[in-house]
Amino acid sequence: TNNDGTLTNAEISGDTDITIDIPAEAEVGDTLNLTIDGTTTNIDITQDMIDNGYATSVTPPAEGDTLSVSATITDQAGNVSASDSDSVTRADETATPAPTVTITEDTNNDGTLTNAEISGDTDI
Repeated sequence: TNNDGTLTNAEISGDTDITIDIPAEAEVGDTLNLTIDGTTTNIDITQDMIDNGYATSVTPPAEGDTLSVSATITDQAGNVSASDSDSVTRADETATPAPTVTITEDTNNDGTLTNAEISGDTDI
């Protein structure tokens, strides 16, 4: 949402939205070459895309992973535009599981240490 390069759980509402603005100089029938995480899809440009851009969405990346998107346009003569790109890394917001604490002298784990359970110092 704030384009800071980090995607937080608060910013995720379903899939991750991607918007590509198509320059006014593009023509209907040119090709948008959209690469998302290394997979390229070629999309025929329509007038609606020139007027309103192209929108798609993908599953958000896993925590700690990066979503990378790039795009070029190939015109009908085969000329390829310069590339534009953006990326976002999913924030790691999952806490490490809690440690396990055990008082080992409490052999029956009843929460009470009896004289029979104590032998020297109480081990934790």
